[in-house]
Amino acid sequence: MGTIGLIASTLMPYAGNPPFPWQADNALQAMFYLSIGYAYHKHEEAIDGYTSSPPLAIGLLSVLFVGIKAWEMYYDVSMTEWYINIDCYPMFLLDTVCGAALLILICKRLPRMRLMEWTGIRSLGFYFLCGGVPLTVSMALQRLGFAYNGCYLTVLPVFIIIYILTAILVWALYKYVPFVFGKRRIKS
Repeated sequence: MGTIGLIASTLMPYAGNPPFPWQADNALQAMFYLSIGYAYHKHEEAIDGYTSSPPLAIGLLSVLFVGIKAWEMYYDVSMTEWYINIDCYPMFLLDTVCGAALLILICKRLPRMRLMEWTGIRSLGFYFLCGGVPLTVSMALQRLGFAYNGCYLTVLPVFIIIYILTAILVWALYKYVPFVFGKRRIKS
């Protein structure tokens, strides 16, 4: 189904403005990556068994990934996902799969971090709030005179504010209305 979704997304013409309803082209493309993720998760131990030297694999994938990016920049290849405007689908697939594999290898080597685990376990809640909270915070900060002025360092405090507010909201949602996320109320 994932492969069919990817092929169908390539056959849809560039939508431009307005896009397809419910971003159907992006949804079809996402099915492919969801199926790859599902297959990896299902066979994770077997796949990881093939990687006898993770540092070597990280190094090789890094060289490949940088080479792909250099090729894309040299030939000015468009890899825009919103709106889908991909000039070379084979290179796009190689780019995204290589990048994802590299991230997985790197992340598996990182030590455990409680904050990251807490956020990851509640990622559905963060995803649910990812539009409203940043929009509300940015509107409030603009009214207070803290508008983005091109200095990228101003993004960091805004990100921290948004993360803290979203985390509080997610905590409250999981605690008081857990059924929203398919969970049962925790008895105290």
